[in-house]
Formats: sequence, structure tokens, C-alpha cells
Amino acid sequence: MDLKPSLLSYIFTGSANWELSYTFPKLKLEINKQTSHLTLDEILDVNIRSGWIWSNYCREE
Repeated sequence: MDLKPSLLSYIFTGSANWELSYTFPKLKLEINKQTSHLTLDEILDVNIRSGWIWSNYCREE
């Protein structure tokens, strides 16, 4: 699973350059060339909602 902001999100919201990818057992979030990896236990605290114009990513801490 790979998520990136749509062209519309760049135009209308000025979204940062980010990409979210999941390859079992790790979730990788890259924002402006900075990468963060989450382990399987940490993934259980992540809520991702993909949409036409934007996607939401929320991590419970």
C-alpha cells in the first residue's frame, strides 16, 4: 500500500511532499526527504483514511 498526496492537494492545500508506504511488517512515512519507520506494535496505533483530495494520517501516542 502506498499513499501520496494528490495533485489537487498540492494545488488547494499546499500539502507537504510526503509518501506513506506499508510493506509487512513496517510502515514508512517520508516527509520532505525525512523518513520515519514504525514497527508492527506501533502500527496498531495508526489511523489512515485515504480520500480523493487528501488523506489523513493520525498516530495515537
